[in-house]
Amino acid sequence: MGFRYSLWIIFIGFGVIASGCHDTGEGRYEPLSIVSAEGRDGVAYLNGSIKTNTPERVQEFLINHPEIHTLIFVDMPGSDDDEANIKLAYWIYEKGYNTALLDNSIIESGAVDLFLAGRKRIGACEAEVGVHSWWDTAGYGPRDIPEDHVDHEIFLEYYEKIGIDAEFYWFTVKAAPPEGMLYMSADQQIDYGVLTEPLNCKKET
Repeated sequence: MGFRYSLWIIFIGFGVIASGCHDTGEGRYEPLSIVSAEGRDGVAYLNGSIKTNTPERVQEFLINHPEIHTLIFVDMPGSDDDEANIKLAYWIYEKGYNTALLDNSIIESGAVDLFLAGRKRIGACEAEVGVHSWWDTAGYGPRDIPEDHVDHEIFLEYYEKIGIDAEFYWFTVKAAPPEGMLYMSADQQIDYGVLTEPLNCKKET
């Protein structure tokens, strides 16, 4: 990717992914890491899965690095804890951070919700943005309960707070089953407000 990670690094949980390249194996589910990079002032790179203790660790890192204004999501397969994920998302939104993707970024599931917390959300033509339905440990999903059920509220209230139309939530839960994934087109990312900045992607003819 053309940069080297500096010594400013925080380990969130027990592991860290120190590469911007895709890791399609078990490694990409390691606890989320956040790092700054030499020569790239103002940005931090995020890799890995959001865990219960992720909010406190990310907050600690960013408080100690006040120069950072943009969080670049590299390879993030989602969250093991929706409440922790939304907690961190609210904090990122309230602090005014921007979020961005690289051409080799892949964000899925709860990582997409976290990405939405950026005040400016900058995409990339080759980035993969995957959405799907959730599944409760009690054995049901969003399509098994009415639209006014309390289990929808954590997501709908969050979307309302950050200015995302509720239609995006209903799109995600219908897009693919929990074990599947739909990767959004660039047009869908713009139409549903995942990105705030336009993409100028050349289409093959």
